[in-house]
Amino acid sequence: MPSNKPQFVIRADQSTINKIKYIAKENERSATQEIVYLMKREIETFEKERGEIIIEREDNHKWVAKDLDRTTKTLDIHKIRH
Repeated sequence: MPSNKPQFVIRADQSTINKIKYIAKENERSATQEIVYLMKREIETFEKERGEIIIEREDNHKWVAKDLDRTTKTLDIHKIRH
């Protein structure tokens, strides 16, 4: 059954891709699962250092991220590929 999760295209050099595949195999994951794991781990590290990132959808179709100092950063979802 196909996933309904958003897709994210990554372009990387072949050496990096091969290393991710190697690490994934060692961890008994697919390359995609390994990349998702690494992204989640990086988000966790970032949030520990700077505070939780809160993503909210505003009525004007923008995603708003608020970090530890509550500085608001607006992301235009029309410029972000899903």
